[in-house]
Amino acid sequence: MEFIEQHSSEDTFLFLDPPYPSRERYYTVHDLDWEKMYELLKISKSKWMMVFDPTLSPRVGTAITNKIEVAYIRKCSEFAYKLSNEFNSKIFTSPYKMNSVFKKTNFGNRQKEYHVVMNY
Repeated sequence: MEFIEQHSSEDTFLFLDPPYPSRERYYTVHDLDWEKMYELLKISKSKWMMVFDPTLSPRVGTAITNKIEVAYIRKCSEFAYKLSNEFNSKIFTSPYKMNSVFKKTNFGNRQKEYHVVMNY
């Protein structure tokens, strides 16, 4: 967030690849405030492009059961979709297969969404 604020100028281009809402466990920092990022990007003078997958993992509400964590992930996902809806975006989908850890759990067929969102 600080970087976006510090580099908000008309001669700056930002490429953003934030931790995806349901995939933050793969990162050491996992407290990204998507709502604040949304608000910052709305007023940013910079040109920016962001890539992300806003879809909720089937683990949310199953393997991830902590109510605070689930609420946080859902809220992040909502603001990711809001960014995609309010700015220029392209959405790509691809089939998604759960890895072997989830063989015993039937999550069904899913489509992953890859959003490319920009303010230009």
